[in-house]
Amino acid sequence: MTTDITLPNRITANNVAALANEFIDINKRPKDDFINIDINNISFTEPAGVVLLFNLFKLLDDQIEICIIDNGSNNFGKQYLFDSGIFDDFLPEIIKKYRRSTILTLKDIGTEEYYQWHNSILLQWLRSCTNRYKNDFTAIKTTIEEIFNNIKDHSKVNSGSAYGQYYPKNDELVIVLADLGIGIPTALRNSGKFDYNLSDSELILKAFEEGVSTESTPGNRGAGLPNIKRLTNNRVSTIQVISNCGRLNLANGKIVSSGDSIYNYSGTFFEIRIDISNSSLYDDEAEEDFEW
Repeated sequence: MTTDITLPNRITANNVAALANEFIDINKRPKDDFINIDINNISFTEPAGVVLLFNLFKLLDDQIEICIIDNGSNNFGKQYLFDSGIFDDFLPEIIKKYRRSTILTLKDIGTEEYYQWHNSILLQWLRSCTNRYKNDFTAIKTTIEEIFNNIKDHSKVNSGSAYGQYYPKNDELVIVLADLGIGIPTALRNSGKFDYNLSDSELILKAFEEGVSTESTPGNRGAGLPNIKRLTNNRVSTIQVISNCGRLNLANGKIVSSGDSIYNYSGTFFEIRIDISNSSLYDDEAEEDFEW
């Protein structure tokens, strides 16, 4: 059987889970043996949508035959998807062009590759977007490192996808990291240390408590997710977390909202929105003094 899916006009963080459920079931099995994906209706895609689609394409491509339907029209929304790098592996006939400097090119990063990617790609992009060429962006580095540690320890997959977009008019960076592993709530339930009847959002809240851990690897004592929350201190950023049916929003060092959706996101998704005009983001940058 073949399923035809037309991607919606807008793909945002608010509809990524619902969209994922059109492609796969709760066990991450494709809904059909063949899936045709029509991309011609897209006019706007947030970074969240880019990462979600990329992860879905990877998952489906490993199991079934997928076909990307492109009628050749040249609209901005579709061109943005091509520019992101999302189709590089799935439509090899596309000529890979120079990416716009505002984009942190989409990348599937193995958990062992993180440090090299950070030092060679992420750090240079952060410096270029902010014009802070001596800054090490320690807070962002720590947060993203903890997210990859979470992937390595709990998701049961060996990689996560990363993508970023700089919005100069808003002084904002948006970085999205996501995997299609088992998800935070499932990992906590599997550990046997938590009430199985807690909702997914309640379990994510537990994960953000200091010292909470599944202890899935030696030395893992629950410092990671609280460290992620600290990037939001002093209104530097906001962070949205989606994992299984749970949703969580963090701002100014606090959890500002949480709840559950009817849609299951089979994995964990982090969207980080960073205000680059906020001086609290930056490490001390001591300029060298010269005497002549």
